[in-house]
Amino acid sequence: MDILINNAGILFAAPADETTDEMWETTFAVNVTAVFKMARVAIRQMKKQVSGGSIVNTGSESGINGEPQLSAYCASKGSVHQMTKCMALDHVRDGIRVNAICPGETRTKMINDWLERQPGDIEDHIRELGASLPIKRIATPDEVANAALFLASNEASYCVGTMLSVDGGNAATGGPYPV
Repeated sequence: MDILINNAGILFAAPADETTDEMWETTFAVNVTAVFKMARVAIRQMKKQVSGGSIVNTGSESGINGEPQLSAYCASKGSVHQMTKCMALDHVRDGIRVNAICPGETRTKMINDWLERQPGDIEDHIRELGASLPIKRIATPDEVANAALFLASNEASYCVGTMLSVDGGNAATGGPYPV
């Protein structure tokens, strides 16, 4: 095993006081525990190899900047960021690089499902969401995948514990971008 792209995510939108224990626990089971367990299996295998390996975890811009109604999601992705840094430090001398991508709004099933639950037209929501970003559009899955492939590649051989923002400039604003 040379590369693990550790891509897991589930999102429940609710204010903290309406976030149920089940929502919280499911979010952490998928977004944190599954990522940890997959990385642990990969690290054990990669340590046996002369070439080491590369792990790219999927964090989120929401693990950097808080967002309303996403306490569980933001906390879980922040956990992925810290776990990535710790694993990177634990295993860099084993020849294993651990990094994370931090995507922003991306046209995925998760965001489509979330927007479909909002009143109004989903395509209008996509345009509004894109307009709120410095780049003025949301990402395609390929744009995020290309960032993950870069971190997994030898081209990123000096990247260790990196959180690579792939968010259309949103992290540069320190929070929601003024439209």
